[in-house]
Amino acid sequence: MDPGNRRIRRPTRLSNLCAITGATEPRLRDVIDCFRQRGERSGRNFLVFSRDQDPMVDISHESLIRQWHSLRSWVDEEAANADIYSRLAETASKHSDAEPRFYRDAELQEAIAWQRRQQPTAAWAERYRPWRSCGRAA
Repeated sequence: MDPGNRRIRRPTRLSNLCAITGATEPRLRDVIDCFRQRGERSGRNFLVFSRDQDPMVDISHESLIRQWHSLRSWVDEEAANADIYSRLAETASKHSDAEPRFYRDAELQEAIAWQRRQQPTAAWAERYRPWRSCGRAA
């Protein structure tokens, strides 16, 4: 989502998608190929793939987000997860020995449940809140 809460596309390098998902490049290419034009009769052209050494993967048009209900739902879920993570990172960035900031009780249980359910990778987290911005060394 952009700052105006509009769903927008976010082109991403294949290597970064591998790091975010934990999938191998051949596996991701298989999935991506299901959503892009392969041959004259397939009629699918939902994703585009640049021809670089490390290809950029993108949706073919932002109107897909408005028209494809599953994609719109995935974008909304991603935005909700990014919000949760940003709150966690913000709390962590304010923690110090002099002024400890800990999640407790229900808040802590929700954070743990979210982490177990989503299993965010460091590459995924970097998209939303780079460690540099929370005062941590990379």
